Amino acid sequence: MVSDDHVRTVCFAMDAGTELAEHKAAHRISITVVAGRMRFTVHGEDHEMVAGDVVNLPRMVEHAVLAEEPTHFVLTMHIGA
Repeated sequence: MVSDDHVRTVCFAMDAGTELAEHKAAHRISITVVAGRMRFTVHGEDHEMVAGDVVNLPRMVEHAVLAEEPTHFVLTMHIGA
């Protein structure tokens, strides 16, 4: 969607049951749920996220995503932040 020296955004569309296994991001990130419902796991704690929810994470924090139903979200990577 957007990419420059400061920010990159990517749209994700996940089918129900699709998972992004635990990983770390090299940059600070924000996730905005646009549609659907997903489980967001951070520090071993599960959080349900639905349309309109936003989460911000500092760099190098382990997290995972599981789409509990068809889900669309926007990932924003804050480059250099």
